[in-house]
Amino acid sequence: MPPVPPAASILASLGQATFAWDLATDVIAWSDNAAEIFPDSPPQTLASGAEFAKLCNKPLHVFDQDKNSWFSWSGEEWEKRTSANGPIIGHAHFTGTGTRKMQPNGKRAIEDLFTRSFGA
Repeated sequence: MPPVPPAASILASLGQATFAWDLATDVIAWSDNAAEIFPDSPPQTLASGAEFAKLCNKPLHVFDQDKNSWFSWSGEEWEKRTSANGPIIGHAHFTGTGTRKMQPNGKRAIEDLFTRSFGA
């Protein structure tokens, strides 16, 4: 019986790429064929989860603890959200990443996000 090829080889033969995403740093490491799958995307666009979300046109929101505010990616720039207009999780699939240095305002922002999205 021949050896089973690695998953990356199988997916590459189907025109797909694999990646490993380090959630702590938001760094994405792609299989060697990523440039073939995303020929029009500069490498920095594929280097992080946040940048990749922009490429996929997924809603992207961040809470900046230092600025004590939510920001949303408009497609061209980060837009500050008002406290009355915080983001809501409205998709079945979403990604959340964080920081190693959670501050009280960051914890509260996440709690408020889940309350707005899913109720008390």
